[in-house]
Amino acid sequence: MKLSDKLARNIDNKQAKFLSSSAERCSALGSEILEKLSPLQQSRQIAKEEGLPHERAGTPLFYRVVSGLISLRANNRITFLFEPGDAVGMGNYHERDEIELVAEEDSEVEVFRVGDALDAMDADASLRRIWTEYCAHQIFILQCVIADNIVSERMRLKPRTVTFKAGKQIIKEDSRTSDVYVLLEGRAVATKAGRPVGTIREDEIFGAIAAILDEPRTASVTAINECTCLRYSRDEFFQLINDCPGIVLRMVDGMAKAIASATQKLVR
Repeated sequence: MKLSDKLARNIDNKQAKFLSSSAERCSALGSEILEKLSPLQQSRQIAKEEGLPHERAGTPLFYRVVSGLISLRANNRITFLFEPGDAVGMGNYHERDEIELVAEEDSEVEVFRVGDALDAMDADASLRRIWTEYCAHQIFILQCVIADNIVSERMRLKPRTVTFKAGKQIIKEDSRTSDVYVLLEGRAVATKAGRPVGTIREDEIFGAIAAILDEPRTASVTAINECTCLRYSRDEFFQLINDCPGIVLRMVDGMAKAIASATQKLVR
């Protein structure tokens, strides 16, 4: 398994080296697991641009590439490429709607049942240890895939860069606006009923509470010195976080409600 060029461009050299090493280790561990399993059927020919299903008749499946090239596409973007000998879909990550496995050229694959792999692990402690390490690498890899999708979405959305002079109000308390900001340069202060309730520094996101809860602004935000920000509309903000697992969105929602509650208590 190897990284696509697009993914490699979106991460720094240190992380790319670690990710590449993790992908190579996944290939080796996947091969060890496959050596102890028998294919469900004879190898299958996959035409270029044909997708690999994650199940058949309710039976979860994964594959080994015999020849050709299979890509993992996240939101139609190639993220990883699987070469002959690689296990494909063993972690069932292709069950997610936004992730699919597609033949980049005419290919041949062997088909395996996930249930057979689990049964083999139940009977073999060494295989369970291999599987545990394999899953740890898969989690790291998928985190990088999600991060890559978010970075790419930010680039595609092309948010507006806006500048606010010192003393300029960026957000007004109780207003119905719902833009979300990322502070690139400068510092700003958040106030509630004229009282300071927090300082916003570079790289912090602010204004998300009103966007998430669809309620009036809970506080005002004013530039302390000249501030440069990225500005997203509410819809754009939700597009950015939509690629994250649902649990992330629920955590953000819970955090936003907790912050709103704490702010209300502060001024009582």
